[in-house]
Amino acid sequence: MPCGPGLLCVPAWRTPSSPSGSWSPCVTGSTNPRHPPSPPTPKPERPLLNCVIDKPLVPSFPRRNHPTHMNSTPASLRPVRHRRTLFTTTRLLGLSTVAALSCLPASTYYWTGTSGDWTTSTTSLVWSTTSTGSPSTYWTNANAADIVTSNAPIHLWNVSATTVTIENGASLYASGSGATSTTRGLTVTQGGSGDFSLTDQRTSGTSLNLKVLLTGSTAWNGTITVNGSTVSTVSLTIASQTGTGVNSVGVNTKVHLASGGNLEIGPGIIGNVATIGELSGNGNIKFPGQFSTTGGTRTLRVEQSTNTTFSGTIGENLTRTDHVLAFTKAGTGILSISGTGGYEGATTVEGGKLFLNGTYGSGFTGVTGQGDYVVKNGALLGVNGTITLSTGSTARNVTIESGGTLKPGTADAVGTMTISGGNASSKGLVFLGQATIEFRLGTAQDMITLTSASMTGSALGGNGSVVFDLLGSSGPTIGTTYDLISFGGTSQGIALGTFALSSATQSAGWAGTFSYGGDGNLLQFTVTAVPEPGTVALAALGLCAAIGFIRRKAASA
Repeated sequence: MPCGPGLLCVPAWRTPSSPSGSWSPCVTGSTNPRHPPSPPTPKPERPLLNCVIDKPLVPSFPRRNHPTHMNSTPASLRPVRHRRTLFTTTRLLGLSTVAALSCLPASTYYWTGTSGDWTTSTTSLVWSTTSTGSPSTYWTNANAADIVTSNAPIHLWNVSATTVTIENGASLYASGSGATSTTRGLTVTQGGSGDFSLTDQRTSGTSLNLKVLLTGSTAWNGTITVNGSTVSTVSLTIASQTGTGVNSVGVNTKVHLASGGNLEIGPGIIGNVATIGELSGNGNIKFPGQFSTTGGTRTLRVEQSTNTTFSGTIGENLTRTDHVLAFTKAGTGILSISGTGGYEGATTVEGGKLFLNGTYGSGFTGVTGQGDYVVKNGALLGVNGTITLSTGSTARNVTIESGGTLKPGTADAVGTMTISGGNASSKGLVFLGQATIEFRLGTAQDMITLTSASMTGSALGGNGSVVFDLLGSSGPTIGTTYDLISFGGTSQGIALGTFALSSATQSAGWAGTFSYGGDGNLLQFTVTAVPEPGTVALAALGLCAAIGFIRRKAASA
């Protein structure tokens, strides 16, 4: 708006009724119409705000030539807590006085009642504009939600929110019969916090897809429990509406999949990583149905410091070979997974311990086997079951990097680790440096079996680089021979000198020799007596005497 004589234009925050970059009406202040002040540099556009009249006030601007002109705030205009003070005139509000406005985020609505429908219906007045007010307004899909009622049971329809804060727990659910292929759920675009559960309470009816969709580079701080259903699909989906960017739900997010609930890795993280802070329950980790237009790799990263158990499936029936799911275990905690898996991406153990109990790499349409298994320095992979490596053009292996540990069996019991599949170049088991194999020997013992003819193994660390830790065993029995690793085919690719006992195992009283038995492809260990200290000393003296005799004889020759 142009300034008239005796008027000064000042910038105003954008409001829902004003376009971007607009100016406020003029307020009294300038007495020189020939030299109006230059407009300031435009500020970046601010989020939409609801401006609420705080108190009508009468301004008392200083004279133009007064030294404090435009550099002091009139005493009658006090700033509003948490927000900047705006000025308006009779042209804006039709009032005879200037009002100070306190601007609150337009996006904060509060659920303060009990049960109700979370919908955009104008007849569902279940929200309040204050944290202690009575329900008086409806949802508009452009707000942030703050649910303050303890364990509020909320009937979920198709709604979205920028952020969601759940202060005392909440239960989001679906009821009624629903319609075939209907989706009900909540889309959160900028993260949130709090504990909630997602449940389909129906026991019959047509199919319904109930989900909470976390989009963009969001973060969620809290525990999300996804309860399965006998009549519907119930899912927590990590995805981006734009199809790009890194989706990190956050290391503070704890996901519990109960009774067949789903964790979906959506299409928005192609080539990127979705991170959660804990995984537990007995549901499914899978690709959603919309994963069909473009290929790429999606990695689920579980970065947890706690110890949990997950009993379920990891994978999906695929119709395209360029759809790849990868899995990474990080953090200091222990994650024990029992079930089945079918995905062609890499399984990486970066930290802590990952135990797999079941069959991985088969049983899913379009999956030709698992990708590489990689164990990093300081991490441990335990397997009780079968890993079927991909038979594709790239050689796949179970690789133990320097400082990593491999353990057949479970965390608490002995077992057999079987590695199968792969192509003609797959070595099966590869050691890249100083590595450890934890074994329990006794009446029942651990075992590693490589079934494919090409799986002869490989070790790059040299003599003594692969050590066996036998501390979990029942104790050495002199003369007993144990089978340790059965390599594929009729040969092996790791020299005997590569294997040794860990220093802690030797200190516990173990001694023995490694050998290859069977067809030359079976690594065995035979327990021998630990030499007595006196015997060792006499042997050392005898060796010294022999060396001295040889030297004297050579000198006299």
